[in-house]
Amino acid sequence: MAVRTWTAAVDSDWTNTGNWAEGAAPIDGDTIDIQSNVAPTNIPDQAGWTLYFQMTGSTAVTAHVNSFLHTTNPAAVQDVTIGNPNAFLYLDADINGNLTINTGTVYVNLDPVVVYGSISVGANGTLGAGGFYLDARGAFTVAGLLYLWRGVIDAAENIVLQDGATVNLSNGGEIYGGIDAADEATVTWTNINSDATDIYLDDY
Repeated sequence: MAVRTWTAAVDSDWTNTGNWAEGAAPIDGDTIDIQSNVAPTNIPDQAGWTLYFQMTGSTAVTAHVNSFLHTTNPAAVQDVTIGNPNAFLYLDADINGNLTINTGTVYVNLDPVVVYGSISVGANGTLGAGGFYLDARGAFTVAGLLYLWRGVIDAAENIVLQDGATVNLSNGGEIYGGIDAADEATVTWTNINSDATDIYLDDY
């Protein structure tokens, strides 16, 4: 497995090696490090592949996970790791592994998105679900911001809110599951009169 850094330095063609910093396009098992706003085209058949995703740069980058997957025969997405404070990643594919947001923003953009592994939102990270449904199957820890504007999170395990964590629900945002909140964690509701905004707790 290798890291292949998408720069789109020449054009948008996936197969053009000049668009990858390492001079080679990804293959099965590789990690794609997204460092360009330009979505790739001419993506090869990825049937049977597993790809990893990360964003490690420092410049402002906005991307969709799904834009790096073949349309009819996509790769399976294993882990997604965000470590760029200026990154904004639209999550529009299921994750078979873990979602880690050390810094930057991940926004659920498919209904539903399933994360089968753990979710970790660092102190400088943001996870948002505006109008979409996130099915979280594993451990779920938040030290940063969890933002739900008309979005839904269905958590199989208690969401652990660490000191400094903030959960903001507005305009119908909902959480199904349990919450373990530290003393310095904050949960806020806004615009609750416009739609039902609820937390359905199994445990608190």
